[in-house]
Amino acid sequence: MHAPRNPFILSQLRPNAALGLLVGLLCIAACSNTAATQPTLSTGLVDDSSAGDLAAPAGDETAADMAAGEAGPSDAGPSEAGPAGDAIAGADGDAAPPADSGLPAADAAGETADAAAPVDSIPTPDATPPAPSGMVTIPGGTFAMGCVAGDTSCGDSEKPAHSVAIAPFYLDRYEVTASRYGACAQAGKCPAAYSVPDSCSYGKGWMDNYPINCVKFNEAEAFCAWDGGRLPTEAEWEFAARGGLIGKKFVWGDQAPTCTAGQANSAFWAKCTTFVLAPVGSVGTANGYGLYDMAGGVVEMVADWYSPTYYATSPSDNPKGPSSGTNRVARDLALAAENEDGVRVSKRGQMGLTEYDKYYGTGFRCARSLP
Repeated sequence: MHAPRNPFILSQLRPNAALGLLVGLLCIAACSNTAATQPTLSTGLVDDSSAGDLAAPAGDETAADMAAGEAGPSDAGPSEAGPAGDAIAGADGDAAPPADSGLPAADAAGETADAAAPVDSIPTPDATPPAPSGMVTIPGGTFAMGCVAGDTSCGDSEKPAHSVAIAPFYLDRYEVTASRYGACAQAGKCPAAYSVPDSCSYGKGWMDNYPINCVKFNEAEAFCAWDGGRLPTEAEWEFAARGGLIGKKFVWGDQAPTCTAGQANSAFWAKCTTFVLAPVGSVGTANGYGLYDMAGGVVEMVADWYSPTYYATSPSDNPKGPSSGTNRVARDLALAAENEDGVRVSKRGQMGLTEYDKYYGTGFRCARSLP
């Protein structure tokens, strides 16, 4: 049995119920698991960068208190309308971006916001059909995928920035919860996820509205198929995460992330010193398309095979990644990040496909193609 690597600090999430989210280093590809008679949960992802920029935090301080409270949203999930006072831009095509959303006015009007970035052309969010329940309509458009101009933190795999056209699609407003995954398992269409150790959300009851974790790629695929969808492509994920913003470093803009929940730039990452799973939608606010937890939730699996050089040869129209590979792409690496680098919207990682590649901090959300 191989030992977990670099465990993070155990944290108290609610009275008398400890949830230790053990998220480890993103390590180099040479970090391989040794043979064992029984699989154990891995605590590391594979980082795409050459720099060893991800590490476990020092000390045992607690993170900033979650503004949303410890009990989390109801089992039915957070309100589809989002937090009180938030206008959802592009959510089911029913609202324009609020004046203080950070979305450039030209973006909201469906125009190219920056003449220096001609690859970006974001249509109006209401140009596509209303989304199914629990999902958001992503309008599609053309955007600059990869390293943002002037961002010196980018790894080589994020380069070159390249123009990508995305067709409209639907995407889950929140990460898939333990309750939703449990329904698939009860229907016999998904394997039961790990329920131990306490870091795993499956089968806990009180964690029904937390993101499902401790699952591997084929289990995420099985759930999305059962739910009538699929995993998003990496390009779809980044387009949606940007929320209509152009040339920004983070999903909310250029402001540095904060550990205080409930802010537009909220994200739980290593600076917060203690890592916890949080109920879906309880950390930050919705992005420009009405999506929650695109930064600072669980690390999210996407459909593409991983290649560090794919951007150099990527098709410009709805790319789906390499035709084969060893690992799959992982996005939103904030939960495993030592510094702001991992919170950036263009940051890429990779994860394996075996029982040894189930991570305490990894989950997913599903997409659907328009009819």
